[in-house]
Amino acid sequence: MTDASAVTAWKKCSTCKKDIPFRALYYTCSVSTCKNAKLGIVFCSVLCWDGHLGFARHRSAYAEEESAPAS
Repeated sequence: MTDASAVTAWKKCSTCKKDIPFRALYYTCSVSTCKNAKLGIVFCSVLCWDGHLGFARHRSAYAEEESAPAS
């Protein structure tokens, strides 16, 4: 079991797997199927978001900037 005080990242980037720290900016896809809470797709940069477009085959999409929770 992991000690909750040892957690340093909110989530991992869905493309490069880098940690996204608490209170950091991150990006989501504007397409509703990517925003599904069960999928939890998030990106650490616009470049990582752009990397998923080849697999997702969106017609019209953009990266939306979000802010990670405080804890």
